[in-house]
Amino acid sequence: MKNKTKFSYLSISLIFIVGITFFSFSKKSDIEKNTIERDIEKYYLVPVFFSYDTQMMQKGFDESFFFASIKDQKTDKVTLIQFMERVGKRKTNPPKDKWTYKIQVLDITQDAASAKILLYKDEKLFFTDYLHLLKENEQWKIIGKVFYHHK
Repeated sequence: MKNKTKFSYLSISLIFIVGITFFSFSKKSDIEKNTIERDIEKYYLVPVFFSYDTQMMQKGFDESFFFASIKDQKTDKVTLIQFMERVGKRKTNPPKDKWTYKIQVLDITQDAASAKILLYKDEKLFFTDYLHLLKENEQWKIIGKVFYHHK
């Protein structure tokens, strides 16, 4: 009877420890996910599609950032400076388009992350963006982007 009781206490203790460990890991990953989503909105989505704020962009992008897409059956690459120039031009004559977005997938492995973002222009799917991020000195930076332009 004593062995059975010891086994029960041991089992309950083990389940409790595993539960706490899982909960704390889950909570930490939820916090990290929320942080990345916030940074994507703060440094990419809002500045690029709503406020055209290149200074805010610069805070969230790595200086080596580039984005690429297929244009005329060739890879078209754009540097951060070129990208910010394009965004800055919109500020003087803002487009009338209504943009909305959904962060559809966010995959995180330690200090690396990728996000799949669906961007809608006037309620029609317009872009699918894939952002890649790295965490350096406790800050997530956008290091690259590839995208598909829906037509």
